[in-house]
Amino acid sequence: MQYVTLDAQKKNAICRVLTRLALLTLLCGCETTTTTKPVATPAPTTTQPATTPTTTTQPATKLTPPGPVVKLSGEGWEMIVHPSIGRITSFGRPGGRNLLWVNESPEPIGRNKEWIDWGGDKVWPSPQDQWPVALGRKWPPGSAYEGGKWTELPIPSSFDKNAALRIGSEPVREIGVKIERSIERASPGWAHVDTTITRTELRDVDTHVWNVTQVRVPEFAILSKGDLAFSQDAPIEYFGNESILDRTMDPRLDIGVQIYRLDERVHSVVLCGPSDWGASGSKGRKVGVMGRWVAAVYPEVIFVQAIDQARPGRYADRSNVQVFASSTYWELETLGRSDALDVGATRALRVRWGLLDRVAGEELPEMVKRIQSAVEAK
Repeated sequence: MQYVTLDAQKKNAICRVLTRLALLTLLCGCETTTTTKPVATPAPTTTQPATTPTTTTQPATKLTPPGPVVKLSGEGWEMIVHPSIGRITSFGRPGGRNLLWVNESPEPIGRNKEWIDWGGDKVWPSPQDQWPVALGRKWPPGSAYEGGKWTELPIPSSFDKNAALRIGSEPVREIGVKIERSIERASPGWAHVDTTITRTELRDVDTHVWNVTQVRVPEFAILSKGDLAFSQDAPIEYFGNESILDRTMDPRLDIGVQIYRLDERVHSVVLCGPSDWGASGSKGRKVGVMGRWVAAVYPEVIFVQAIDQARPGRYADRSNVQVFASSTYWELETLGRSDALDVGATRALRVRWGLLDRVAGEELPEMVKRIQSAVEAK
């Protein structure tokens, strides 16, 4: 039998008290550490996204279009589309350079900093001379014109789902329309880019399809000049406000670029960009005609955009194919008719994108005829 004396009991009691106090102190210390540590040294993995979003910390001159990209390819070409901004941002030979001009340092501009020129291929759904009515200003275009929110749409069963894309815009409320674009691999070497504009609300503004494709500065560009002469829309060529229809085309003209007209058998106008643009060239100049195709010519390839035969009607700048030329980029532009549409009515335009190889030693008339034959062959 084991006996415990009173002194031993006191000692045991004191030990138990001391043990409890030590344990309590330890527990209090642990609780204090877990509650105060996050405040003193916040964990980057939990607080950084909330305090420094990537979109706000990046400088305005290094913007990137939001969302994923879609890559399409066909025989001899490949294309990249940014669905979220309704824009084609790359086109060229597989593995080759991008022929489209993309703005590497875009900056939001406008009264509310709502417009960003990303570059690439885009759609303007109304004539530019009516923007003051729709937007209250001549420039820049509204955000819905360039970079408004777009989404991918279901692809019809008739499309080749492996080589097609369909996207649609949010309503462009300034002019009461919505825009839809579909891209599909077509005949060998060609892609179809279809744009449809639907009137959703009545507005006192005309509607049309105006595709603007910003490209790298080429050696020169060619516009096919058809023999159409609509009663109210005679074909014209112009730089700025200066008509040059009645001026001699063959000599070099002191208006920023060189212009040559080939003989009437091939119906074309050729724009040649000089190596040194100077001050006048930096402002940009434009030529427009009534025709069926426009082409940008590079050392290794010819980029062609073709449309169907024009129908009589009103056309912005009295032309349906245009080239805008500046020292930074050129634009290949294709236009449909301008109309005041009723609600539910649509306007559509198909542009065929194709690439042709340059042929060594080929003279300009032969090049034009080869382009014309490729366009007619479809």
